[in-house]
Amino acid sequence: QTIARELRVDHVLSGTLLRGGHRVRATLQLVAAKDAAVVWSHTVECTADDVLELQEAICRDAVAADGCLQIEHVVG
Repeated sequence: QTIARELRVDHVLSGTLLRGGHRVRATLQLVAAKDAAVVWSHTVECTADDVLELQEAICRDAVAADGCLQIEHVVG
């Protein structure tokens, strides 16, 4: 909630990246700032060579989960 308040957003997209050999897995959660409820969660996998494809898949899937989601801030 603190991060959401500082960024003045209603939702925060958080997640983890795991690498095993030449595979990469991203596990994501879209969390509502007002009550910390998980609105959406998703896991995406790809090869390490396709990391840009992974980034596109994350954005595409997050936007599809909430049609009005607007990605303005990236913290990492």
